[in-house]
Amino acid sequence: MGNKALKIFYAVFMALMLVALTVFMVIHIRAGLDGNNAKILLAGYVLLIIWAAGRLFTLIRNIRN
Repeated sequence: MGNKALKIFYAVFMALMLVALTVFMVIHIRAGLDGNNAKILLAGYVLLIIWAAGRLFTLIRNIRN
């Protein structure tokens, strides 16, 4: 039971991280993408969002099984 509760807590944490990354990415885009560094940071946000979504999907699948 403790392991499942920890997985649920971790899934909630990853969902919050996914939302936070999305909000930061939107703020970053609204600030403007003038330089090359801004585009690299945007690519980093996209990669982190993909990783967090994949991790969240895996956690939810493990919790359901």
